[in-house]
Amino acid sequence: MALLLPGGGHLYMGNTLYGAAGAILELLVAVWLILSLADRYHGLTGSIPAATLLGMALAGIKAVTFFHSQDLLQGCFPVMRQLPFNKS
Repeated sequence: MALLLPGGGHLYMGNTLYGAAGAILELLVAVWLILSLADRYHGLTGSIPAATLLGMALAGIKAVTFFHSQDLLQGCFPVMRQLPFNKS
């Protein structure tokens, strides 16, 4: 969920503030990335480094969101141990 939707991992966990902030940030960077690629299509020369940096920034934001929501999710469950075996 964290990789598909902007802010999806945090929204899934019920962290609305983190989810909304992450969604706004991811959408903003994604729009800038699309605009820089459109500029490249129109022949602007400085848009290749901008698109590269924005792509790396978007990948970094996605990675941080994914691992942070995964860490929050693992914190919700107790440590897995063996259950006691009842002999009848």
